[in-house]
Amino acid sequence: MAITINSQPELIAPAYNNMVFSLESSNVGNANFKFICDIYNDAYPTVFIRKKLPANPSNGYCYFDIAGIVRNYMTSDPPTDVLVQFTDCTKSYANYTVKFGEEYGATSGIVEYPDLETVSQITFIAAIDYVDFTQQLITVDDFNMGLHVPSRFLTNIPDNIEVRLQDYFWLSFINNDSDVIDVFIRQYNSAGGLLQADHTADTLGLTATLQQVGCGAANIVNSIGMDAATSYYTVVLLDSGHVVSEVRTFNLIEYCSPISETYTLTFLNKLGGYDSMNFFGQPLKTSTATKSTFKKRQGQWKATAYIYAPTDRNKVQYQTMIQDSVKLMTGWITDEQATWLEELFSSPDVLVTYGDYSLIPVNITDSNLTWKTTSREKLFSLEFMMDFSTMRIRQQY
Repeated sequence: MAITINSQPELIAPAYNNMVFSLESSNVGNANFKFICDIYNDAYPTVFIRKKLPANPSNGYCYFDIAGIVRNYMTSDPPTDVLVQFTDCTKSYANYTVKFGEEYGATSGIVEYPDLETVSQITFIAAIDYVDFTQQLITVDDFNMGLHVPSRFLTNIPDNIEVRLQDYFWLSFINNDSDVIDVFIRQYNSAGGLLQADHTADTLGLTATLQQVGCGAANIVNSIGMDAATSYYTVVLLDSGHVVSEVRTFNLIEYCSPISETYTLTFLNKLGGYDSMNFFGQPLKTSTATKSTFKKRQGQWKATAYIYAPTDRNKVQYQTMIQDSVKLMTGWITDEQATWLEELFSSPDVLVTYGDYSLIPVNITDSNLTWKTTSREKLFSLEFMMDFSTMRIRQQY
């Protein structure tokens, strides 16, 4: 009995792209032959899903695409850390094992031969665009710290990120080989003079494949401190003093208006990390009530008489659900920002921070996005309509 794996996904593969294993067997000519594929979530090693497929009649090979199964092993890790420190995103990646076998024999006695070949790998919650994935314009190796230097963070946000002192921000990255030792943050004044340089160690070690590190201005204020003269700061990951990541620059801005309210949207991007965007100005708030009613018979008995009163209610409102919505508008943005914000438009997990509220779940309800460019529009902004994911409820009458 011989199973050969001809091709397979990369060691770390995005779960929302094809994850195909191609097989062949020396026993494919036997009666009732089928390939067996057992898929395990390593967190539950005694539980598996079994798939069986016959060989392709034209060439005798077979392929299993397991992406639709392993993506169910994960959810996501919305950021919550308010310090400059590392977090293991345990819900955003999964270790899995695939065991291949075969079955064949007479119809009266088909015999299974499982566990002939075993592969153990990692998947995470990325969804790379199809053309980029198939032409390898974007690969997971681009983001695996230490494999390529400098490696990318799991974000497409343009550099020179604008943050206020009260803004939190997080950068996600793959650290499968534990090549990240610390995050190095350097603060500069407006003339480019270095004011402060701080290292924060990554203590998570080999088990944390996908991590977040807090690096917003508020994260810095809450932990290592922000120099009063800081105009911008840079963030980079190091391994024993050697740079392993791209350098990200954050520009400090001030925005204060007595007639406006700032909404910050934090959203799951297509690479599996979380990005944030501030929306300034005057948001348009609306509330839509869904009211359920029934008709009630009016009047009541009083002794032997049935009487009516002007206060009797005929149409009764027995349930009221209120959907709160907000229309947000960006300021003038660049082509690169517009491309990046398509990920907000399509994101399945969006959180809003405003006023005294932090990271409240919302849904972007726009079904269409018009792609704008400076060559066509000169100056342009984008609008997004969001619904709060939890509707308000009023009392029953």
